[in-house]
Amino acid sequence: MTIMDVDAAYRKGFTEGYEAGREEGFKQSAMTTIQSVYGAILLASHELFGFGQERGIRLLNRMHVLLVEMLTSEELAQRVLDEVGVEIDWSQPIELAQPKEPIRKSKQTKEAQ
Repeated sequence: MTIMDVDAAYRKGFTEGYEAGREEGFKQSAMTTIQSVYGAILLASHELFGFGQERGIRLLNRMHVLLVEMLTSEELAQRVLDEVGVEIDWSQPIELAQPKEPIRKSKQTKEAQ
């Protein structure tokens, strides 16, 4: 599934929900988006960090708990910033997650090079 597929499913669901005057289209597009995000996170964690089935399941289940615990997306974003030091800039389509403070090499690391 590509970003264009997700966008098309979202637009289709939004249009169906809006035109029909019911929430079913909105629910459909939200579920497609959530499934795509969970799948992409699991695949990325497998590719980048070697997550297998067991760690992947633990990751997705923990993500679900965190999403349920957070009252708002702002609260979740603030917790990510506070605990991880990463600010997510949704206005940037590529490289949207960056360190809040630039990561600088320590003096010892520079001297060793």
